Amino acid sequence: QNASATHIAVLQNFPAMVKLFIDAKCDLDIPDNRQQTSLHIAAEHGWQDIAEMILIAGANLKLTDKQGKTSLDVAVRSNHINLADMIIKADRFYRWEKDHLNSDSNSWVAEPLSFKQDHRLETQHIRSVMWRLATKYLKPGEWKKLAHFWKFTDAHIRAIEQQWTGTKSYREHGHRLLLIWLHGVITAGENPIKGLYEGLVGIGRRDLAESIRKKANADSASPRKCVAM
Repeated sequence: QNASATHIAVLQNFPAMVKLFIDAKCDLDIPDNRQQTSLHIAAEHGWQDIAEMILIAGANLKLTDKQGKTSLDVAVRSNHINLADMIIKADRFYRWEKDHLNSDSNSWVAEPLSFKQDHRLETQHIRSVMWRLATKYLKPGEWKKLAHFWKFTDAHIRAIEQQWTGTKSYREHGHRLLLIWLHGVITAGENPIKGLYEGLVGIGRRDLAESIRKKANADSASPRKCVAM
């Protein structure tokens, strides 16, 4: 079926084998008989560990299969939401990296690159801020305004919007958008509260921007509680 060894390793969900091929500099963008790349296959089956390796290796995210679908389209069609968000994070990261290649910016945080969901303790507070913002304060349609302000592409927005969880789906859409945006801000070594303030002001929600900033300043000024376990 014109499948490469990498295609087969991905299809069989063998991360260790895929890593060997990546380390050997094998071409990850070779298509099979369906014009699918290794990333298309990982997206179709929801293999997050393999997708992570392929994304970090810099696979071409614009390639389409015989149906004209990108790997992001395939992840969305297969309802692999976390993997779809990983692809959007990767796309935004590589766009940011390209824009900063010739700049003198040294803000990028040299931590191990990852596009998976962030469960780190050090980002727990800001992630809780994002959750409250999306579920309690953003109005329907405002997450899209933020998406445009932060230069999410139409493909990114469509991918997020495809998820349907009922009449309040916009809350989940907003939460996903905020976490994807947060990934880029933290990776770039920027201040998320400052960026969030500017975004909210940019969509006409200065009231909410001021409220978020005051809450963040109050939280940072309050003493931490030490609890004996």
